[in-house]
Amino acid sequence: MYYVAMSMKEAHFANPKVREAVRYLIDYQGINKALMPGYGVLHQRPNQSGNAVHATRSRLQAGRGAAKKLLAEAGYPNGFDTTLRVLSDQPFLTSLSPCSRR
Repeated sequence: MYYVAMSMKEAHFANPKVREAVRYLIDYQGINKALMPGYGVLHQRPNQSGNAVHATRSRLQAGRGAAKKLLAEAGYPNGFDTTLRVLSDQPFLTSLSPCSRR
């Protein structure tokens, strides 16, 4: 997975708490472990290691509780229906599809 797009033209994604909640729902470690075991490098930003703005530690861990709290604070206590665009590229496209069915 290279990129997850959330359009801020949609009212719910215009709220930063909703975008943060989505980030809490992504299992970064699980995706990295499943798709690139032993050689993957976890990134939550599009900057490479060694770049001055690269985050050296992940500040978000997967957590439904945190996501539910943020969604409630944003005015969506029962969630909402939406579609996320996930950009992938070979060879990871084929490997990613089982992860997206969870």
